Amino acid sequence: MSPDVVVSASDLRRNVSVAFWSLTQFLNDKAKKQNLLEDMPRLIEKKILSPLVGQKFNLTDIKQAIIQSQRSGRGGKVLLLH
Repeated sequence: MSPDVVVSASDLRRNVSVAFWSLTQFLNDKAKKQNLLEDMPRLIEKKILSPLVGQKFNLTDIKQAIIQSQRSGRGGKVLLLH
């Protein structure tokens, strides 16, 4: 399970809102999925979206990375680095 969301006092002053969003709704609709795949790199580049990174592994440690990726509750994405 994911940790609770924390909103800072400065975010509250800026009227930042927090809402639940699920990728599942986009995976079942081909057009929505294509739009999402086209938009995501731009949103990540502009820091609007940021992936939750759990652990980073060198390519030489690929077996450990796979084991970690299969653990439930791992707390983020598992990245392979070259």
